[in-house]
Amino acid sequence: RMPGNGDKACDTDQIFTGTYKEIIPGRRLVYSECYEAPQFGNPSWQTSVTFEDVEGGTRLTHTILYASREMRDMHLKSGMDTGEKQSLARLDERNEPRGRLVFPESDKMARRV
Repeated sequence: RMPGNGDKACDTDQIFTGTYKEIIPGRRLVYSECYEAPQFGNPSWQTSVTFEDVEGGTRLTHTILYASREMRDMHLKSGMDTGEKQSLARLDERNEPRGRLVFPESDKMARRV
């Protein structure tokens, strides 16, 4: 559950559900996510996150698989990149004992179709 941010378009709590499909501690997570929003058709996607030790830190690769290009575009237009960057910054703080996270394209979100 994400609290509303005061924006009229997003003034209520946002509810997400999901299921972990694969957990390899310290290495890989795979999980499904669903945005519980009937007005948008309850979109869902699969997320994979891998962690790889590299010189100077940890490389994080975050991949989201959408059912369609339209769903991907809608998600990107929702402002999800702002929340994503905040979440990654918090993860980076918690990961500090292992070394900083290394983001090959830290200021861009890759959009492969």
